[in-house]
Amino acid sequence: MSGLYKEAMKFSSQLGKVGWAVTISALYGNGIDLYQQCNMDGWLTEACGRATTKNVTSGLFNAATGYYMGFALAAIPVTGGLSIAIVGAGALAWGLYGGDISNKVGDKVEGWFFD
Repeated sequence: MSGLYKEAMKFSSQLGKVGWAVTISALYGNGIDLYQQCNMDGWLTEACGRATTKNVTSGLFNAATGYYMGFALAAIPVTGGLSIAIVGAGALAWGLYGGDISNKVGDKVEGWFFD
């Protein structure tokens, strides 16, 4: 059992690193969108403020989701591997629909501040 536990922990650690790499790449996309919008319209405009609000909110939402998926991966030894299936399904769903969900959250917060 000890060898299996060590392998599960090693696998969990590797998945955690991959999860953070995916989270950072998503935040990079938010940063590029923000830079392009503000660089095109000017840094002290309403359009830049809207883009900043939307992308920062969306980025924080993406990072929080990635963190909680990683937190679920940490439960692999406790759940006997069941959390791998749950996180796998959650990652698939987030990969398919996460961009739309985080954009809607960003749009909502942007609307609260600017409309």
